[in-house]
Amino acid sequence: MSFDDNQSILNSVEFLDILDDEQIKLLAFASERKSFRAGEMIVEKGELSQGAYIINQGFILVGEDEKSFRIAGPGVMLGQLSLLVKRVHHDNVMAQGQVDALFVPRNIFQKLLKQYPEIAADMAKKIEAGLDDYLHSLDEYKNLNG
Repeated sequence: MSFDDNQSILNSVEFLDILDDEQIKLLAFASERKSFRAGEMIVEKGELSQGAYIINQGFILVGEDEKSFRIAGPGVMLGQLSLLVKRVHHDNVMAQGQVDALFVPRNIFQKLLKQYPEIAADMAKKIEAGLDDYLHSLDEYKNLNG
């Protein structure tokens, strides 16, 4: 994966759409390409997250155990909140087949936030809006299933 590929992947993630071209370039330069074989654990439940993964190719299984897995594929960002705060993974993430991902380290993202403090405020608004949407969806679900 080239620098341009990294930029393209970062630009495709909705969570990062508040970043300008220069900020995306900084992240693209510091992000790391990672490949995983089928069945390989990408993250394990309970381990401290060091950043976020963006799935570029392939599919992953996410869940606590074999019975509760859900599938996600290209374009998905795993651990977006881990870019902002230290936290442990709440699920296992395993490659379903060959997976290529871009890893965005939290420490680099934190430096970006310090350099551009307005990003932190915009991110907070974005997360708040996402939580509001999620809670609204839960209310609708409860009303339907009364």
